[in-house]
Amino acid sequence: MSNAKTEDKELVLLRKELKSDIDQRIKQ
Repeated sequence: MSNAKTEDKELVLLRKELKSDIDQRIKQ
């Protein structure tokens, strides 16, 4: 089960990075 939690954390980080990247492109 610990493996699944680690994957979830990585997915959340990826989503945050993608969202911030998209937000920056929209602002430009």
